[in-house]
Amino acid sequence: FVDGTINSHNLTLLLFFFFLSLLSILQWNINGYLNNYIELELLIKTFYPSAILLNETHLANNIVAHTPKAYIDYFYNLPSNTTSKQGKAILINRKVPHNTLPPSPSNISSLSIEILSPNKLIITCAYSPPNESFTLTDICHLFPSGTTPFLLAGDFNAWSPLWGSSSANPKGRTIEDAILSSNCIVLNDGSSTHFSTHSSFTHIDLSLCSSSLLTKTEWLRIDDLHGSDHFPILSKISSPHHASRFKTRVCFKTDFADWDKFEHLCEFHSRLFPFSSNVHQESSRIQKIIRSAANYSIPQSSSKSAKPAPRWWNSELCAFRQQKQFAWHEFKRTRSNANLMQYKKSNAIFRCKAKAAKVLCFQKFTSEINSSSNPKKIWADIRRLSGLTSFSPISLLNSPRGNLLYPQDIALEFALHFSNVSSDSSFSPEFSSSKLSVLSSPYLPPSNLSSSARFLDSDISFLELRSALSVVKGKTPGLDKISYPIIKHLPPFLLSRLVNLYNNILRTGNYPLLWKTSAVIPILKPGKPPCELNSYRPIALLPCLGKLMEKIIAIRLSWYAQSHNFIHHNQFAFKKGQGTLDALLHLDQFVSDALSHKNHVSILSLDFLKAFDRIGIHVVFRQLRIWKVGSHIYNFVKTFLSKRKISALVFNVRSSILPLDNGTPQGSPLSGILFIIAFDEISTILSDFPNITHQIYADDLVLFSNASDLSAVTSSFSKILSLLFHWSGSSGTSISSSKSKLLHICKKTSL
Repeated sequence: FVDGTINSHNLTLLLFFFFLSLLSILQWNINGYLNNYIELELLIKTFYPSAILLNETHLANNIVAHTPKAYIDYFYNLPSNTTSKQGKAILINRKVPHNTLPPSPSNISSLSIEILSPNKLIITCAYSPPNESFTLTDICHLFPSGTTPFLLAGDFNAWSPLWGSSSANPKGRTIEDAILSSNCIVLNDGSSTHFSTHSSFTHIDLSLCSSSLLTKTEWLRIDDLHGSDHFPILSKISSPHHASRFKTRVCFKTDFADWDKFEHLCEFHSRLFPFSSNVHQESSRIQKIIRSAANYSIPQSSSKSAKPAPRWWNSELCAFRQQKQFAWHEFKRTRSNANLMQYKKSNAIFRCKAKAAKVLCFQKFTSEINSSSNPKKIWADIRRLSGLTSFSPISLLNSPRGNLLYPQDIALEFALHFSNVSSDSSFSPEFSSSKLSVLSSPYLPPSNLSSSARFLDSDISFLELRSALSVVKGKTPGLDKISYPIIKHLPPFLLSRLVNLYNNILRTGNYPLLWKTSAVIPILKPGKPPCELNSYRPIALLPCLGKLMEKIIAIRLSWYAQSHNFIHHNQFAFKKGQGTLDALLHLDQFVSDALSHKNHVSILSLDFLKAFDRIGIHVVFRQLRIWKVGSHIYNFVKTFLSKRKISALVFNVRSSILPLDNGTPQGSPLSGILFIIAFDEISTILSDFPNITHQIYADDLVLFSNASDLSAVTSSFSKILSLLFHWSGSSGTSISSSKSKLLHICKKTSL
């Protein structure tokens, strides 16, 4: 452990290496699950095993115990055992795809799990008490009959020189016969695995595997009892996805930057890359200036990861743990009773202090929660306290091409999936015809532009740039590694050069190709199966240099729309000072008023599938023509939305670059305002139905009416749906019938 907090980047890197390079399996006779739960947490935080095999949990049959949140538990004890004896469990990491297997016909109590990725593997946890015997058939029944590799681990209370004992007992000889008659290997390296009550060491915990795993498996006895009388054992099984084949993402650590040196180097490199009137070349040169200066003045994150300490871990516990380990090594060296007592005393003190630290940490966390606390931060802290992480490694993906395991294949599959969603070939002929008609007809702005439209087309000022920089948030960079904090520390002359580039883009209508390619990271939706494509939502990383200009244009368009009331007042999304609460209050007021006048309320909620990804770019242009904007802003939006590219990023492995034909680009500050511009056509359609009120939040549409004539309301809803289906055909959107709901509210108990 390291003292202090562990940042999310290091935690991500640690998970990255563990899930890519090996499958780690921890086996341990815990000698009381509840008694040694804290020690189990420390082992998890130290080694982050993919699976944990536990013996002697001392939990009776049907007893449910608390489990670390990052793991799924499978506890088992004999149905006849109603006392706290024996018991076994398998804890499997939630990120590891797996299946449970039926009980073995063996008389030896066991649990089995089949791990599906990165390679199929059957792991079995078995336990045989000292006073019970077993036969050769019982052992052989624990070996899977198929060709799937397996790992059998547990406390068999068996002695044999084959795994380090000085002699053999009947159980040991039976296992020897089973090994000789089957194609399996003993992984034990002769190290003792048990510290008996007679202060002696024995070898009764075994790890057996199929021969195909021998060269891929590293067996390690952890030299610390961790409060039990058995040593934990870690088996690391290598995967074909070796971590050295993949590069970790390195970012600039702006909190430790030498900004004076950075500004000086920017000035130096600006002379090496002079101004160019070509927007593509100039954007590339500015990027090179910033990157070159940052490389020598801003430290970068390391590819080496730190081990994640529990939130309640501190330097005092670290010292007590070192004392305990020192006492243990002293006992092993001298084997004296005095040193044994000192070890037990040190172990008891450490456990007591650890429990107290957990309680204190939780009390401190709860005491800091108040009405002004950030809910997002609170839930993030709760997840960390629970041992959960937001990072979800994709180790297996189902696809029409079969199960994909390699990051290159997974990344390409995601890129194809996201690209196909917006592809022109995925839409109807009506959509293609409508899009072609709009894009092929030239836009001729009115000769007498309004003053507000002229402002939209005017040059971007240095003050606008500064104003936009003051409101942008976050530190996440695009693939160019240039983040907002770096841009905020650019010297004035380079910011002026950036303003000149923005104005050149606005005048010429040429948007740099570098800024139109987004790197998409798939993020697992809560509660969704991790092996399915549709379980992930795309999070796009775009260059911050481009996003800054998009922010300026977004502010201008929002002001223009508000000045002329172009966006319907019942659209609540992406409007300053409005949000979901306003939409809820609006609907609540409508329902309350209707019921107070003894009217019925009919509500139709409509959901549009992947609307942000599928809305046709021509719908935006249709609305901008109605708004009578100038040619500069129109051509800018046109080049901004056209010929965009996408590349999926999985484990920092990039897919090939694929086209995005439609949709408003995710991750762009301009995306929100362009989307509601396009979706405002729905409000125009609904304006022909005075008896129907509506509200929209981004792509969520709710229709409601307080008319008592339900047949008239039904007729209006049907006509609206017909019109929306027709509009969807030409706009690229589609209504999800499974997510759309109809609700009727009234004071009557029956209709």
